[in-house]
Amino acid sequence: MIKRLATRHFATSQPVFSKELLANYPIRLLDLSESRRGYFEQFPGAPWHERSILMPMRLKMAFTAGTGFINGRFGTPSTLHPEAKDSPDFFPDQFQDGVKYALPAVIERLSGWDGDLQSPQGLSLRTCVADGLLTELSKAHQGLFKECVILNLKWNHNKTKEDAGEGLNVTPKHFWITFGEEHMATSTLLRGPVTSRYHLVAFTRKIITKPTAGKLRPSSSNGLQIPLERKIFREICFEYVYEPGELEGDEDAEHGVMAAIPDFQWKRKVMMLGQVLAIDSDVSGSDMKLGYSLTQVSDGAVVASGSVDLDGISVRMETSHFVKEFPEDGSWKVADLDNFLIHPRVLEEEKGL
Repeated sequence: MIKRLATRHFATSQPVFSKELLANYPIRLLDLSESRRGYFEQFPGAPWHERSILMPMRLKMAFTAGTGFINGRFGTPSTLHPEAKDSPDFFPDQFQDGVKYALPAVIERLSGWDGDLQSPQGLSLRTCVADGLLTELSKAHQGLFKECVILNLKWNHNKTKEDAGEGLNVTPKHFWITFGEEHMATSTLLRGPVTSRYHLVAFTRKIITKPTAGKLRPSSSNGLQIPLERKIFREICFEYVYEPGELEGDEDAEHGVMAAIPDFQWKRKVMMLGQVLAIDSDVSGSDMKLGYSLTQVSDGAVVASGSVDLDGISVRMETSHFVKEFPEDGSWKVADLDNFLIHPRVLEEEKGL
């Protein structure tokens, strides 16, 4: 949970539009009282034994399983390098170091961006920010640019670029693994309404993906054709993406007929197709000030400025899709900041509880 203070100054001539655009930025710069809940912070409608005993036990088991999963594919070297099999585990130390680098690096690359995904800044951001979050950041920066202002960000006033990650503490909280073929399991943050529920943390969602302008079918950034409709069965922190009608009784469940929870054999079959892995973490530190300013495109005049303390900010890191061992050309990217994408997904999944 973020505990931070903001200071800001708006010039007397500051138009209302930029305040509104700034208020909707993926990182909360203005209204820190706005709720941005992450996963498993509340359990609406759950009895006390679920909240106090069963859910903590399930989450601990999921974290243990996730640790073994990631170190089995990242921490132990591939068969191509058997001499390195005694190398230290990837998680948590190497992962934490990656987050310490990624957070300041993304903020630095966002500063002064006009939102153009094909610009040098946009292409640079594409290497470290996942598609879903990058799309939202692009919209925010384009909206500001259309109003003739640019958002400038300054991470940690008292640190050089090389030292920006020093003094940060990264606390991993939850593992997420989304299983399925590459054109199906495109993210750990796919959104859609819950169509059937088996338990508080076991349910099925329907994902509808609309084609972008000028295309007949939706596609991912790497050119893969994405189905118009997908379904996801989720169990705690593990998700299985499949085509509608693949599971017996699945369609009936949408009309209120209780279907059986998918069995292990079916889940194992989906797991063999590959996965996208993600980890939610809280990042804290004694000096995590983010300074910001809005400047006019025409003459660079500052029309608004302020700072916010990012102490406790939530960050989701997500891998590219892989099968078996993580490939040398695989990537980790920032998939969410400040629960911008996670919070509406949480609310969506809580409907009907």
